[in-house]
Amino acid sequence: MAAVVGAVVGWLLVRAEARAWVEYGFDSGPEMGFVVFLAVGGAVATFYLSRRILDGPALSRTGWSLGFDGPQAATVGQLLDALKAHGYRLEAAELDDAAEPKGAAPPSRLLAGAQIALADPQRKAGRARVVLRLSSPAAPQEPGLGLLESEDTPDGFYDELAQYVIAKLGELVPGISYKGANSTIDAEPAESLGKLLPPHPSRLDGNRRSLT
Repeated sequence: MAAVVGAVVGWLLVRAEARAWVEYGFDSGPEMGFVVFLAVGGAVATFYLSRRILDGPALSRTGWSLGFDGPQAATVGQLLDALKAHGYRLEAAELDDAAEPKGAAPPSRLLAGAQIALADPQRKAGRARVVLRLSSPAAPQEPGLGLLESEDTPDGFYDELAQYVIAKLGELVPGISYKGANSTIDAEPAESLGKLLPPHPSRLDGNRRSLT
């Protein structure tokens, strides 16, 4: 539709010149390039505008790799309750293989083997969220892997939430470790991060102070 509007506007602006070329025996003049430009430009502008409206502001992405051993019994409900103790009121959604929500994650859902997204329903930030994926080892000594990703707006709310998620996983999943997804530094125990975080998240109430 935007392409059609752009083409119509362009034609109205150059139709007199275009007709002059036709009168001299040409199929069209260089003005038609301007019409095509407006049509394409209108379509591109509409695409990016609609994407911004539907998906919200552009997001930054930060990731952490996770490691643990053996089967785990921690649930979605336990993680949400642990975060609630710090003031978070979050919703958890299960994700499909394309990372799209497919419904609410029940509190009894095991974190092991799950793909879930955590988001604050009170914050209108498009697709901003924290995504947690954990494998499901079957044997006690079998290594487990995970990935935690923050998809955040410039205010840093979900980047901070991700740090609290790591800290709470340190309490719920024995021996779990973490490190930056692209870091060459050795992984650290997740529970050690909890000792560095304040009881009340600094960005939970819109406060943008840096973590101490």
